[in-house]
Amino acid sequence: HFNNLCNQIDKKNLISKDDLVIDIGCNDGLLLENFIKKGLKSVGVDPDKNSLLYAKKRGVITYNSYLNPTVTKKIIQKFGKFNLVTATNVFSHSDNLNEFTKCISKLLKNNATFVFEVSYLKALMFDGVWDYVYHEHIAYHSIKPLNEFLKKYNIYIFDFDFLNVKGGSIRCYAKKSSTLLKDNSKIKKIINNEKKFGFYKEL
Repeated sequence: HFNNLCNQIDKKNLISKDDLVIDIGCNDGLLLENFIKKGLKSVGVDPDKNSLLYAKKRGVITYNSYLNPTVTKKIIQKFGKFNLVTATNVFSHSDNLNEFTKCISKLLKNNATFVFEVSYLKALMFDGVWDYVYHEHIAYHSIKPLNEFLKKYNIYIFDFDFLNVKGGSIRCYAKKSSTLLKDNSKIKKIINNEKKFGFYKEL
């Protein structure tokens, strides 16, 4: 799965050799190992120090912490800003999504890319993945509200992939820009589809 993610990012020409990439919730560094093999300098942030022991063995520079303003400042002081930020299935766990996203925006260079994976609301509702509703999942995501939320931090979704993992997920590709980026036809189409499913009707 992570090898596929890395290759997809590469195919979309979102990374180059010697770029800086940071993975939020890097765990044992399995995703970042793929970027290291492509010649990228890789940093990982995770609150589990035991997992980070394995990440270090893979060559990942690690920070034992949740993503917060303090560790974000430390990382930027050490490395500057990043060409790529990844977050796979951690966006749903944040109990302060505004602070989390503000930190991501600060980590990104202008025109850099944020790639994240979350469970998709449509799969949750229509495919019966109810066991995915539990206390660690603070938020349940679909494109329209994600799109509007990220724009507050000058981050704009420009592409996505549907995934089968975790009962049905979505991988979003977003770009930080200092200028307003309009939604493309692919984003408009999925938002219209979400509306057809009745996601945003008042009951």
